[in-house]
Amino acid sequence: MDINQPLSRADLVELDRLFAGDDREGPSKVLSIYLELEPDVRHERRRWPAMLNSGLRELQAKHPGDRELERLAQGASHEVRQLSPERRGRSLAWFSSPQGGQWHRSLQLSTGTQFAWHDRPVMRPLVSIVESAPTTGLLVVAQDRARLLTWRQGIIREELQLQADLDTSDWRRFSGGAVPTSSQQSATHSEDFQSRFDEQVERFVRGLSRQATAHWQEQRCDLAVVAAAPKLTDVLGTTLPSEWRDRVLSAGDINLIRAGLSELAEHVTGAVSSWNDQRQTRLAESVLSMASSRGAAASGPQECLDLLAQYRVAQLLIAGDLELAGYRRDDGAYNLYPAPGEESAPEPHLVEWMLRLCLESGVQVVVAKNRAADMLHEVGGVAAMLRY
Repeated sequence: MDINQPLSRADLVELDRLFAGDDREGPSKVLSIYLELEPDVRHERRRWPAMLNSGLRELQAKHPGDRELERLAQGASHEVRQLSPERRGRSLAWFSSPQGGQWHRSLQLSTGTQFAWHDRPVMRPLVSIVESAPTTGLLVVAQDRARLLTWRQGIIREELQLQADLDTSDWRRFSGGAVPTSSQQSATHSEDFQSRFDEQVERFVRGLSRQATAHWQEQRCDLAVVAAAPKLTDVLGTTLPSEWRDRVLSAGDINLIRAGLSELAEHVTGAVSSWNDQRQTRLAESVLSMASSRGAAASGPQECLDLLAQYRVAQLLIAGDLELAGYRRDDGAYNLYPAPGEESAPEPHLVEWMLRLCLESGVQVVVAKNRAADMLHEVGGVAAMLRY
């Protein structure tokens, strides 16, 4: 279980297929466990098993007498408790089935805590991470050195450290007291020293712009965070290529040049989270506006279910806390209510079905939070941008 390996769409498709089962064997169940502790108590030895056992007991109480669940819960409790805090990461996703299938991953982003016993693995927290954690470059600059790093799903790696070549060996400052008659000359010399020093620093920073953009392109970064003093930030802002200027997130007033990797990772995680909130809000406003004017968009659970079944959805927006139950039709699609004249099978987890179909068909997914989620709830929790 590599906690430094980012999660991909392919991983989620593999996860779903692992627990798809064989129809000839009849329906099976999957135990889904998500665990997350707050950073300040993450290393407390008793918190982790207490939360794990409490969640498993509560889940078993909802399914009394289920021997398969009881056996899997005992196994999961034993194995998960053995993991060290370092191996658990910030969050842990754990899945197992009576047929012996098992899949688990440690993550450095939030998944929340939940326990489920469903026909398929609960994947919404993982989909949210994969779809809402753009690869982000980090450039940390001081006047004499810089650091280039890459952030992926809360995992940060230092790629390069650069040192400025500032030649000050022949720029000896003269104190005013050394030559009593040359006070004006001393001030002029000091200003000249600072001017030449600033020129070298600016040349160093301009070179950083070229190196950083080349690095971001090589790493396929979607965003960047630049942490530098205001004066240096201004120089970078004028030298970065135009296509990057709108993709650079603010680093605030924090000096990160001496920060450790965990502190840098937390800083970028916060910046990306704020950017995601703004992006999701703008996207929800745009899609809902198009849907209301009968543009290439739709809103509402049933309409989006039908469009997904027709493979007409290009991007699906779902409120992060939405729960939908419905019925499976004879043609394999789903309704919120039983289809007339059919013996429809109940499906208590429609959102999970929608996410799986999106993963299989290449549809982009936005698991919306905060303001964007509130906007989606006004139309039933779901909206879609259409292919045509």
